[in-house]
Amino acid sequence: MTGCSTPDCNNSKQTNFREPICPRTKLYLTLRYLATGDKMASIAFTFRIGRSTVSTIIADTCEYLWQALKNEMFIPSEDNWKEITKEFYTHWNFPHYSLINKYFNFYAPPKSGSTFYNYKGSHSINLMAVASALYRFLLVDIGAEGRHSGVFKNSLMGQLFADYKLYLPLPSLIVENGDPMPYVLVADEAFQLTNYTMRPYPGKILTYDRRIFNYRLSRARRVVENTFGIKLVKRYLNGGTMKNFRKINTLLQTAEKIVKACVVLHNFLMNKLLYCRPGFADSVQTDGTINSGE
Repeated sequence: MTGCSTPDCNNSKQTNFREPICPRTKLYLTLRYLATGDKMASIAFTFRIGRSTVSTIIADTCEYLWQALKNEMFIPSEDNWKEITKEFYTHWNFPHYSLINKYFNFYAPPKSGSTFYNYKGSHSINLMAVASALYRFLLVDIGAEGRHSGVFKNSLMGQLFADYKLYLPLPSLIVENGDPMPYVLVADEAFQLTNYTMRPYPGKILTYDRRIFNYRLSRARRVVENTFGIKLVKRYLNGGTMKNFRKINTLLQTAEKIVKACVVLHNFLMNKLLYCRPGFADSVQTDGTINSGE
């Protein structure tokens, strides 16, 4: 690169400094990494820059994406929770919300021992998420170590729910002349039953009413499974199946930034028709039959 653009300038000289990578290229690079599942070494070769530079660009751009799009996330308030409740009742005939815990596999940091080693035999961090009936992420809690049990109870999100700091509405009637019922999160068997978390009845030998309840609860919980499926399998961090996400080969802090960026990008793109077209996720017919999505 020359110091002066004027032809035949006597003051022009050579310099070893490279032109900085423009923001648009950084965005293209990061989106390619998130969407294709390519390794950073492959990305570096494609863009003809160093691998360490690629890692820095991805970390910084993911953080910028989170800061720019975090207003796409849910703002807890009593009125906003009631709107989510209406969505769940309208679309899934269940009056409240969904919650799930997912593992993100990554290469363990040096000298971390078994800190991130989970029961599935891999190193991971946890993503706790609450999803809406329309496949949007409402609240997320990222970064718990994979070996920990009781992740939700010990997470910041779980503590805020336990301390009633997320503005859940007071219990209300679900059926006329019935008892007031609390607003709850729909969870699976791994979660503790509380007055704000609903889990299925345990065991295989159940009464008819309990089997119907478990079916309704499971049907509502499919929403958050679909939300993860849309975001992390079909769109970002391609790994093949819901239970086998691509292993993230980055520092822990970068892995957390990557997951945060995927969450806000998912919410931002949910309003785009081609992102989640009809038939891509599960839907319910008027008679209650579930149409399995792609």
